[in-house]
Amino acid sequence: MERTIISNARIVTPSDNFIGSCVLENGLICDITNKNYASCHFDLQEGWLLPGCIDIHTDQLELEINPRPGTAFSLASALYSLDTRAICKGVTTLLSCLRFTQDQSKYNWMHDNVVEKSLELERLCMNTQARHYIQARWDTNFINTDSLLNHIKSLTLLKLLVYNENIPGNRQFRNMDTLIKKFALQHDLALEEARKAIEKKIERNRKINNRHEVYNSINGTIVIGSHDDTTPEHIEEAHTYGSTLAEMPTTIEAARAAKEHNMWICMSAAN
Repeated sequence: MERTIISNARIVTPSDNFIGSCVLENGLICDITNKNYASCHFDLQEGWLLPGCIDIHTDQLELEINPRPGTAFSLASALYSLDTRAICKGVTTLLSCLRFTQDQSKYNWMHDNVVEKSLELERLCMNTQARHYIQARWDTNFINTDSLLNHIKSLTLLKLLVYNENIPGNRQFRNMDTLIKKFALQHDLALEEARKAIEKKIERNRKINNRHEVYNSINGTIVIGSHDDTTPEHIEEAHTYGSTLAEMPTTIEAARAAKEHNMWICMSAAN
């Protein structure tokens, strides 16, 4: 049996912090005590010892791949860079977001051919220091979902699917003038052309809602969440289609509605 003693540490538990020791057997914690051992493997000299942080929604993998326009690193290089950064910051579990959509305007190197990328990510994550999992950022406004849903069910690293509604102006970013200016800049369009393009997208996507297909396919097998809920009606819809997590609700009204439905609530400074 391999036994490791970490002593003279300031240990943080859910209810307290104290100077003591942590004993591991075969890599698993078997004892946490306020006793200090004269003979130990690691003397932390009253340094902090606390559980690793869990990041259930990180877009950092995208930034490691595309740190600036025109630059694209391989998925392997990006993942191992992210892995090192995470461990150095005390993050030991991460859910990296992959977008599942047919909206070409949202594609980048990471999201193009998401099936291939997610399979590659599964292979690469066998050699990381932190635990890496996948969050599916699911576009709720496209048709012909069967192939992607079948693929999702085969991913062993997929732990969370989050509904990401793709109707401009309907959730976090509701200022249409700002959206139009941003769209015009991204696609090198005149403002009026951008306005027409966004209005066409709104009209098209409002007619499509694939949440019921997702619910019927994966409910009970994968945790479902909903992103950027803004109104109680958003929460009601999310809950109807299996969501147990309100991920970053953008208003207090939406957060309260999620609480009333006994949903978990994940907050974010950016939202």
